[in-house]
Amino acid sequence: MINAKVFISELKKIGVDFYSGVPDSLMSEFSKSLHFDYDNKNHVIAANEGTALGISMGYHLSSEKLPLIYMQNSGLGNFVNPYTSLVHKAIYAIPFVLLVGWRGEPGIQDEPQHIFQGKITLELLNLLEINYVIVDEHTDLYFLINKIKESIDSDKPIAVVVRKNTFEKDGRVFENNLSLPERKKALKKIINIFSDLSTLSPSWSTNYSVSWFWDFGDGNTSTQQNPIHTYSNGLYAPCLTVTYFDSTIIN
Repeated sequence: MINAKVFISELKKIGVDFYSGVPDSLMSEFSKSLHFDYDNKNHVIAANEGTALGISMGYHLSSEKLPLIYMQNSGLGNFVNPYTSLVHKAIYAIPFVLLVGWRGEPGIQDEPQHIFQGKITLELLNLLEINYVIVDEHTDLYFLINKIKESIDSDKPIAVVVRKNTFEKDGRVFENNLSLPERKKALKKIINIFSDLSTLSPSWSTNYSVSWFWDFGDGNTSTQQNPIHTYSNGLYAPCLTVTYFDSTIIN
């Protein structure tokens, strides 16, 4: 197995000193080491994978150093557009290291939503013209570092596709912020806020109202959200005006 702390330390020796991405449960030990052992100034957890690529692109352009972007393979969809529009060798040819957790790997039992993504992960990397190396619990760390260095020396991106149980277990735990609600309680609160679409919860700020105005185009109108209206024969151009948060949308 690969020790995440040593992996990060060896990456720094070959010039990889910036990290951005979206944490993946398959690589939780890697995330733990970034959190506990690494300089937070050079590690940015991004809102999504495309954002992580954009942040890393900015880092490279300002420093000429190589970033590492990490994600689950399901995040490759968010990654594709900024990569093909800006980063690919046909555009600005920005090199990077991509660390991808391989959920849904063929032959490995996983949750249903990962099955197809796992099947096409390697094909997708080939289509994007990103060379890759697959790593698992038997991979030699220094073999991997040499592969990454070869890619750096040729100014090409490389993807490290991480199989389950690649990293050594790390017994450390992230601190628990007791001020944050549990996930199910947060979702329940959001659902309760929007259960009555006519009025937003006053706990937000100023109880802005939401209103609907239907102009059916035949001289009749309605202020109901979902009115029922019967037309006579003919052509009509109905219009819905929705006003909320002091803004108006007309459809």
